[in-house]
Amino acid sequence: MSDKRLGYVNVIDAIKRATSAAVIDTTSKPSYSPDRINGQAGLSNDDRMALDMMVHAKLHRELDAVLWHALVAKYSACSKSKAKALEQLLPVIVSPADARFTRHAAVAWSFPKPKGRDGKRSTAVLPAYWYDFNYWDTEGRSDTTRRRWNKVIQRWLNDVVNSGLVEVQHILDEEELII
Repeated sequence: MSDKRLGYVNVIDAIKRATSAAVIDTTSKPSYSPDRINGQAGLSNDDRMALDMMVHAKLHRELDAVLWHALVAKYSACSKSKAKALEQLLPVIVSPADARFTRHAAVAWSFPKPKGRDGKRSTAVLPAYWYDFNYWDTEGRSDTTRRRWNKVIQRWLNDVVNSGLVEVQHILDEEELII
C-alpha cells in the first residue's frame, strides 16, 4: 500500500479544488502544499486532478442544487462557473428587495471587493459601481433600507453556504477524504 493518502486538509480546500476542477485551463487553482498533507510527499498532479474531478462529480450529484450552486458561487476560482451558479440561485434568494438590488447584492457577495490598492489581485474584480448601493437601487431608497436589504441577502447566502459546508463535511467524512 502506498504511503500517499488521497484527501484534503479541510472542507473549504476540498470545495475550492472540486469547484475549480472542471475548468482545465491556465487559471490558478487552489494548490496542495505537500507539507500540509501530514508531512507526506503529497500526490502527483494526475492523482490530484482525478481526486478533484471525482469529488466534483460526487458533490454535484449528491448535494441539493441550491447548496451546490451557493458553494460554486462562493468558492469556485472560475468566474464563468460563479456567474452560472448565481443565475441558478437568483430565483430562490429570499429577499425583501427588488430583483435588481438582489442581483447586484448576490454578485457583490460572490465576487467580493478585494483588499489592496485599487482591488488589483489575481481574482476577478468587478467595476467599482458594482459595489455601490446607489447603483443597485434606482428608486432612491434610504441608506438604512439598502443596508438592511443587503444584510438579509448576505445572511441568506451565507446560511445556504454554511448548510452546504455541513453536507460536504458529511460526504467527505463518509468517504474518508479529510486528512
